[in-house]
Amino acid sequence: MDGTTILWIVIAIVVIAVIAFVAATMMGKRRTEARRTEAQELRERADSQRADVMRREAEAAQAQAQARRAQAEADAKMAQAQQLQAEAHERVEHATQTREEMHEHIRRADELDPDAPAPQEQALAEGAQHDGHHRVDGEVDLREGDTERAASARGEHRVDGDR
Repeated sequence: MDGTTILWIVIAIVVIAVIAFVAATMMGKRRTEARRTEAQELRERADSQRADVMRREAEAAQAQAQARRAQAEADAKMAQAQQLQAEAHERVEHATQTREEMHEHIRRADELDPDAPAPQEQALAEGAQHDGHHRVDGEVDLREGDTERAASARGEHRVDGDR
């Protein structure tokens, strides 16, 4: 190999290297431009979604506010229900206490009254309240002159001579 051949080989290698460098640079620019284009498209898509995102966030905030109001109302109703239950319980206790005082006064009055019925008669009288001719417990009230009515209520039928 002589000097000219080596020179031509070196020139060929340099030309190939320059061509490769230019090609690589151009491909890099194309890739960069393609990335810029893709980035711009993504930004435009994001901008177009911005209004939708803001609307959805506003709806979510509104739903959260509504949920908080509903929870506050439920808490208030629960507090009111607890207050009413406490008040009802207090009234029941007061009514029970008043009833016990009433029974104690009646008992004490019966102890003091010589004309009061005996305790056993008292219990029968309390258990058998009257509605005219029939007691609440279902038995017939036998008052003077009501024997026919009592017999009829029991299902018995009398003939005038069967007294």
